[in-house]
Amino acid sequence: MGDIRKIKRDERRKYDLIGSVYSPALKENVKFTAQGFHHLTHKKDATGKQRPRKIAEQYLKLSILKYAPVVVAKCKKAEAVRYLEKNVKGKTKNVIHYALVYMVSTNVQVRVIIEKTGNGAPKFLSVMPHDKKSKSTKKRPYRRS
Repeated sequence: MGDIRKIKRDERRKYDLIGSVYSPALKENVKFTAQGFHHLTHKKDATGKQRPRKIAEQYLKLSILKYAPVVVAKCKKAEAVRYLEKNVKGKTKNVIHYALVYMVSTNVQVRVIIEKTGNGAPKFLSVMPHDKKSKSTKKRPYRRS
């Protein structure tokens, strides 16, 4: 696997160069923000506090991160959409999560999650192999587009 700190540092350098990518599925630019990179290495625990993800999970997400801009740029339609409400700076905002799926190579499908809060710009949130399913889909299922 290699040293996760070195991998994070190297992938963060590459990530910072992305900036934004036009999404034909959303018909607007998707921003690749610091929040998106942080989400690859951390997640909220049951109390709502940010905790580091398991090293294997960080490694998996960082190893396929290079495909995220490709998925955003090539995917023509959102595979699924999830509508949520989120507390942002003390105010409840409507949030939409888009799941974009694209076959990046033979037998390798990658899913990218894009988050749009209120009228703001869509932002990259996460990347994973498409065969990985979220544990929380039972609570808030994605709706097929």
